[in-house]
Amino acid sequence: MPAAHFNTITGADWRIFLIAARKRRASTLERITQNFPLKTSPENFLKFCATMGLPAPVAEHQFEPARRWRFDWAWLDSKIALEIEGGVWTGGRHTSSAGFAKDMSKYNRASVLGWRVLRVQPKELLTLATVQMVKEARCA
Repeated sequence: MPAAHFNTITGADWRIFLIAARKRRASTLERITQNFPLKTSPENFLKFCATMGLPAPVAEHQFEPARRWRFDWAWLDSKIALEIEGGVWTGGRHTSSAGFAKDMSKYNRASVLGWRVLRVQPKELLTLATVQMVKEARCA
């Protein structure tokens, strides 16, 4: 069955991925992640982070109680936030004029509070490039 037909990952498939991830170099891992589509879900992202040696982030961290602003994912110890920007190509909320302006206010406030905000599209969430970007930001 072609990879495009997978909708979810099974336990057995996940074990195969973990074994392969431990045995292969980063360049091979990139090929594995590209050819092993994972359903984007909070559980899979946490498993992916663990596999790639990244500490578990906090989901939906409220960083500004007065405005009830939340980050999609946050590493509290290093004040790194990861925002998933959906609807980039389909005219979603993040690309509308009002949505873009609200995002600017949110990200500027986060910067003032000492947060570094990284932004990715949903299709980029479970990739080696995103994990490497977070690791670099945590070390900087």
